[in-house]
Parts: sequence; structure tokens; C-alpha cells
Amino acid sequence: MNTQSKWMAFGLLIIGFILVNFIGSFMPGQVDFTEENLYTLSKGSKSLLKKIEDPVQVNLYFSRSVEHPIVQIKNYAKRAEGLLKQYQRASGGTIEVNVIDPRPDTKEEEDATRAGLTPQQLPNGEAFFLGIMVSQVDREETLPFLDPRREALLEYDISQALYKVGNTNKPKLGIIAGLEVFGSAPPSMPGMPPQMSQGGEKWIFLGELENFFDVQNIDTSEEELPTDLDVLFVIHPQELSDILLYHIDQFLLSGKSVIAAVDPLSRFQMMNSQQQQNPMMMMNQSNSSDLGKLFGAYGIKYDSTKVVGDFEYATNVSGGRSSAPMLMPTWITLTRIDSELPPVAELDNVFLGDPGSLSLKDEEDSSLTFTPILQGSERSDSIAASSLRFMQPDAIANRMNADGKVKTYAALIQGKFTSAFPNGKPEAPKRDDEEEEKESKETEKAEPDNSLKESATESKLIVIADTDFLADRFSVQRINLLGMNAIRPINDNLSLTSNLIEFSSGSDDLLSIRGKGTTSRDFDKVKQLQIKAQKEFQQQEEVINQSLTDIRNQLSELQGQKKEDGVLVANAELRKSIQAMKEQEADMLRQRREIRKKLREDIELLDNTLAILNLTVSPALIICFALIFFSKRSKSKE
Repeated sequence: MNTQSKWMAFGLLIIGFILVNFIGSFMPGQVDFTEENLYTLSKGSKSLLKKIEDPVQVNLYFSRSVEHPIVQIKNYAKRAEGLLKQYQRASGGTIEVNVIDPRPDTKEEEDATRAGLTPQQLPNGEAFFLGIMVSQVDREETLPFLDPRREALLEYDISQALYKVGNTNKPKLGIIAGLEVFGSAPPSMPGMPPQMSQGGEKWIFLGELENFFDVQNIDTSEEELPTDLDVLFVIHPQELSDILLYHIDQFLLSGKSVIAAVDPLSRFQMMNSQQQQNPMMMMNQSNSSDLGKLFGAYGIKYDSTKVVGDFEYATNVSGGRSSAPMLMPTWITLTRIDSELPPVAELDNVFLGDPGSLSLKDEEDSSLTFTPILQGSERSDSIAASSLRFMQPDAIANRMNADGKVKTYAALIQGKFTSAFPNGKPEAPKRDDEEEEKESKETEKAEPDNSLKESATESKLIVIADTDFLADRFSVQRINLLGMNAIRPINDNLSLTSNLIEFSSGSDDLLSIRGKGTTSRDFDKVKQLQIKAQKEFQQQEEVINQSLTDIRNQLSELQGQKKEDGVLVANAELRKSIQAMKEQEADMLRQRREIRKKLREDIELLDNTLAILNLTVSPALIICFALIFFSKRSKSKE
């Protein structure tokens, strides 16, 4: 083979590699090498797709033709399109994906607007769409705008929309409440500020839930639960009867979800109790709640007599007219929520009033999975709830000593639970009518014991060690807007409540989906370089600050050595010392500049090395393959 033929063969080989890569992009299937399986559907999503019977149409609206799109948005749109294609392939034909460009003044733009998609404005004034509409028969669900900041939850959002569009009926939510969340007559409390009393109005969170759920009020005196409930929400349970606890236990063991909000100190109940008029009665009243019999059987550790305070997340409260604002350690405002659960992953402002803490008694030996939802910092400590009734915030802070342990305020507990009633259904409370009591006992004896002793399937229990986060005064602000009463959320508490209940009411497939990572990630090596340089910088900064402090102290001493005419007395030795300090300061600043320069050099060197590798590795591999190929071919001809 002559030289020209060899070069032609080499060129054809490169073209072949390009064609293979191009054709491969259109072929189904892919190999995911990412650490968090960003490009692979979760088992929960795949299981959900298998249950879809009627065809589903998914329209991705993306303004592809916008002249100056934001690169981040454009890349995220491709990521969303690729993920939807995975849904289409995994569905076996039941899902059809369409990518639509809603150009201005077109029918596509009208369809996007009608579907409820939210157009975003670019810096140049152009509007663009990036949203999803899922439709099945006559039902629709919309993701108005795909925010790149929710990239980790993209799969959950899409799967949730697919689940909702296939379910026509509102889930039934049963609420057992020890607080008057459904409204009551306002208590008579002379001298209490009106904003502290919720009166007889229904709580705001309940109105939000009624938009998405068929809410049923279950009185605490009931002896059984409605048979068609999907989710059960227990709020501030105080002295529930064994028969009602039994039905809660059986509901959980049947595989349905239970959410329990308990509290070592209900600040709302304490403030709104009629017994505030009598301090002695108030001291004897319990404002705590517990599910002691159930928690004990399930291995959940919760102390209803201990409140957690957290110095890092303490909330500023008014110190009165003559005092400055003070930090209330037991009123916790969580501004960083580190959780893999989709319902709370995007929340960044949750208020908890005097919460307790949760854990498993024997976590290593327990068969249950304990997933924290809300956690505090290491600068936390527990304090007796009974001591908080009349203590000021500064006194509470003085009583606390951070123990270095992170406390969990809310958690998802999953697995197979053991019944708290191993002997079966307890006897119902005795009635006044002896004949009815006798008939009831005879009926109970005749009925077989069908009690569950263990979870039939994997059960899900969410426990929140606080109830004050539900109260209006801790979650919303009432405002007058153009003569009309309006509600403005002051934190993410309403979202927390609705998200957790919606999460619990979903299918087991949705509950198994967790937030994933993002395609935009920092380099670990760059982070290490930055941390190393930052440590060095901090050490140098401390030396500089100490030098400056010494100089200021000496200058303060000089100002006290004045003559009557105000002229400073400064001897040559002191001036020399000050000059030396200034020279030392200048030297420290120079060293700091050198450190920053070294940091930039190391990072730039790493960036350049990676860029060169990205540009040269693939061609180098092709060339090596070609050389090996031609070498072996030449030897075979010889």
C-alpha cells in the first residue's frame, strides 16, 4: 500500500469514528458513569411507568429560537429533554414526548400560556419558556418553569406530575388534633395581645391542605378511624385512648403513611389557654404531647420533657420597649436544610418553636431506616421544658451548654414496624349502660382477632417534634391589601406541611425517589487548593489583626499623655516601634498577596492541564489506534 492509500485509509478511519459517535447519539440506551447516576431513572420512576395504562403526552416547551439564550438555561433544557426521552423509552410506548418551541405570536406560544407555563424575561427583554405539561385523557399537570436550581429534584418533579395526572380523586386525609386547628370559640384572655390569639378561625395550613386533599376531622374521642383514609395526620396527641392508639397503629402497619407532630412544649397552647388567668393552674397544666406507647414499641427515642435550643439557629425576639432584641435559643429558624428528601430539599427558612429531638433507640440493631428531615447544628443542647415557662431568652441561653451533638427535629422512619398491641385490640372504654357494655363484650369475643402484629409491607412514619410551626402566628402575617384581608407567609412552614403530606400521600414509588446531584459541579481538587490557601490566609490575617490591635492600644495610651495645649508626647523609641509595626503590617499584606497569587497560579495550571487533556486525549487515542492498526497490518503482509 502506497503512502496516499495509507493517508486515505487513515482519513476514512477518523470519519468512521465520527459517524459511530453521531449514530450512537440516536440509538436507545446509554451507559451512565456519573457518581450519582444523573442519567439513569430511579427504580421508583421505572416502577411508576409500569403502572401507567392510558397513553400520556408530555410536552416540553423550550424557546430554542431565542437569539441570546442563557447558556445555563440552554444546557438545562437539554438535560430535561434527555431525561424525558429516558421516560419515553422506559414506558414501552405509553409516553409520548414532544419538544415544542413557542415562538412569539404563534399557536405554540398560546398553548404554552394556556397550559399555565410562566415566561421568563431575558436581560435584553426577550421572553422565553422552559416548562413541561403532562396530559392524560382530559387531565393535565404543569411544571410552569424548570428552575436550574431544582436540577437535583427534576426526576422527582416529573414523576410526581405523571402520578398526579393518573389520579383523579383527591387523597383522603384524616386529622386527629389536640389543638383547635379546625376553629373554636376564642378564649377570654384579658390583657393578651390580639396577634397571639388565633380565635375561632380555621388555621391557615388547613385551608391550604383542603385545596389538594379531602380533609376529615377525627375527634380525639373517636374509637375508630374512617376506613377509606389515605394519610393520617396526628397533631399534638394528649392522652389518646388505647383504642384510638390501636387504630393508629394498625393504620400504619397496613402500609399507609402516618405523620405525627408531637411537642415537648406547645407555646401556642400555653399562650392561648384559658387557664392563663390562674397562674397556679397554668403551672399544673401539661403543654406537651407524645405517642409514648407507639414510640416505645417502634424504638423511637423522644423525650417529651426536654426542649432543644440551638445557638446557631436561634431566633431574634423583641426584648421589650427598653431592651435590645435578644436571641431566643429554643425558637429555631433553620436557614440551611441538608436533606435528600425532595419535599424539603428546596426549603431555606423553617421556624420551629421549642422543639424536641428524635432518634432511634438502637439504630445499629434496628430494622427501621431513620432519615433526618430537619436537623440543627452541633451548638445545641436540651433543657427542661418546665423551666421555660417564665424564663427570659438570656436566662435560657445561660442555662444551656452546647454538647456538640446534632439534634434531629423531624425524621422519616421506614421499614417493618412491630405492633404496639401484640395482644390484639384493647377493650373499648366502659359505658354507663351495662347492657350495651355486655353486648359489646360478647360481640368482641365473637369476632376473630385480625390485628396486624407486624407491617404487612414497608410502612412510613414521619415524626416532627414540634407543633408550633403549624400555628398562624408562627407562619403567616395578616395584611390589609386594598381594603381586603390577605395572608403573607413569613417563612416556609406552610410549604413544609403541604409538601410532607403530599409526599406521604403519593405512591411508594414516589417515596423511594431521592434528590440527585447536578451536572454543574465544582472540582474537588480546586476546592482543596482553595481550602488550603484559605487556612494559610486566616493564619496570616490573625497575625495582622494582632499587630493592628497592639498599635491601636499604644496609640490609645499616647492620647492619654497630652499637655495642656493638646500636643502629643511621643518619644523616638515609641515612634520607631510604631514604624516597625507598620512595616510588619506591610510585610504581612505582601505575604497575603503572594498566597492569593499562588492560589490563582495553582488553579489556573490545573484548568489549563484539564483543557489540554480534553483537547488532546481523544485525537491521541485515535492516532495510537491507527498506528497500532497499520503496524499490525504491515506485519501481517510481510
